[in-house]
Formats: sequence, C-alpha cells, structure tokens
Amino acid sequence: DKNNDEVLVDPMLIANQQASINYAFA
Repeated sequence: DKNNDEVLVDPMLIANQQASINYAFA
C-alpha cells in the first residue's frame, strides 16, 4: 500500500484511512 508514506504527512489522510480501515473490519 503506497499510501502509508503519504498518510503520515497529512492528518486528513490519517483520519480518512482510519475510517476506511474501521469500515473494512467492522
């Protein structure tokens, strides 16, 4: 997942990815 590096830089992406992860594993 190439997003990992960019996610650390942008708080919005962190929140967005976390929401996606939570949804995927819900």
